[in-house]
Amino acid sequence: MNLFYCSPRQRKMLKYLLITEEYVSGTKLSTFLGISDRTVRNDIGILNYILEQYNCQIISKRGKGYKLESKNKEL
Repeated sequence: MNLFYCSPRQRKMLKYLLITEEYVSGTKLSTFLGISDRTVRNDIGILNYILEQYNCQIISKRGKGYKLESKNKEL
């Protein structure tokens, strides 16, 4: 599966995480996208499954939020 199969909402979330260098809270993401915290968590899971092939992942830290991490910054 590749990024082509992401929903527009998931692409918007990924773009937001790409431009943000710091952790973003789930609440901030849900407000930005107009969705629930649960939908944010579900979308993160789907995106992580897709991002595996690019050696990237969205990491989460309790109390901080989510951050996109890549072993290869050029990707």
